[in-house]
Amino acid sequence: MTDLNFSEFSESSFENWMQLVQKELGERAINTLDWEVEEGVVVGPYQSSTEKNYSLDYSPTQEQYQLISHSDPKHWNRLALDSLMGGTNSLGVDCSKLSPEMLPTILTGIEVKYISIHFVNLIDHAAWSRSFKHYCDSHAIDCSQLPGSFEMTNVSTSTEEMKDWQLHSRAHFPRFRTITIDAAHIHEQGGNITHELAWALTAGHHALLRCIEAGASIDEASACMQFNFAMGSSYFPQIAKLRAFRWMWKRVIEAYNPEHACSVNTFIHASTSRYLQTSKDKHNNLLRATTQAMSAFVGGANSVNVVPYNSWQEQADESALRWARNIQQLLLEESYFGQHTAVADGAYYIEELTDQLVGAAWKQFQMLDAIVAQESIHRARVEVAQAMEAFAAKQRTLIQEGKRVIVGVNRYVNKTDSAVVDEHAQTLSAPFEKA
Repeated sequence: MTDLNFSEFSESSFENWMQLVQKELGERAINTLDWEVEEGVVVGPYQSSTEKNYSLDYSPTQEQYQLISHSDPKHWNRLALDSLMGGTNSLGVDCSKLSPEMLPTILTGIEVKYISIHFVNLIDHAAWSRSFKHYCDSHAIDCSQLPGSFEMTNVSTSTEEMKDWQLHSRAHFPRFRTITIDAAHIHEQGGNITHELAWALTAGHHALLRCIEAGASIDEASACMQFNFAMGSSYFPQIAKLRAFRWMWKRVIEAYNPEHACSVNTFIHASTSRYLQTSKDKHNNLLRATTQAMSAFVGGANSVNVVPYNSWQEQADESALRWARNIQQLLLEESYFGQHTAVADGAYYIEELTDQLVGAAWKQFQMLDAIVAQESIHRARVEVAQAMEAFAAKQRTLIQEGKRVIVGVNRYVNKTDSAVVDEHAQTLSAPFEKA
């Protein structure tokens, strides 16, 4: 077989392609093909090679994570063991329904030395940390080697409280991430991508300063932080969201001149969306979760939680948890999502999306960061909440008018579906799912 010789083909410039597009459109302007991804984020129909490059040199760990939630510690333990036997290597402990004294029962038969463990929804983070330290000591487990996190999300913590927390947690659990910036709740309450990114940067910067004021170096402060995001329904914009955040957070850290190059990286935990789940045709939630998880992996998330398909309506049972695990395993082990990194690098369309999101979110971050400096983090939170509510109201109007489609709710409705609908559930579709 002879070598291919591409010189026999004439080159086509960007201008040539635009002329052909205009010829096909006739009297319509090319910008009529522009797509509004989110409010303020618009991309055109054709992308070409540019100088925009948002690739980062990092290697996501891609934990197979599952959050277990139950008020009975014995039942929690049984679900967790099923999860580990089903292939996960990272467990989330929903502490909102449990107490630190239950840890010995919760962890019965679980070899925490060989997995990552994450304590989430903490009411008293110090009590859980002390209890876990006592558990490890009593079982001859070296705490200093354990990976995981304590989800301390209170960005209003005082400097003294932050100092005490850092001294204790970093001394006993140096590989744990001890401060979590929860941007997922922005999505779950109806916010858009820009709101989510801007709040993550604002709250993250505020927490970073609290750590530094408490005596940590910029490298130590960066190492103890984790960011949570929820994945929405738009496949490519959600990929660009995580890439945009990594690039912007790198800029924030670089402003403080870290000693170690790796300090510009951060740990991103992504979860599929509860807010976009439906009660009607609820098995569609499995398909929604699959594309959302794909966005998270391609976007570079370090760990992904696939939410059970009936999480807003029912207590997740063994089947729902198993199906959620299977989605991750199908992607990571059978579709090879876990064997490649930075797979979106060089995709012109994703780079353009990333550039648009960086521009919109960075501008909003600067505004919110100034509010924090002049007033308080609480005032910035109020500002974001107002913007979120306005966006959510607009989305509800679009659904009502049929301009935003929710399969099984306002399009392709299954007339025989007898699902029990709670119109007050905290989901986008709930008000429109009345029986």
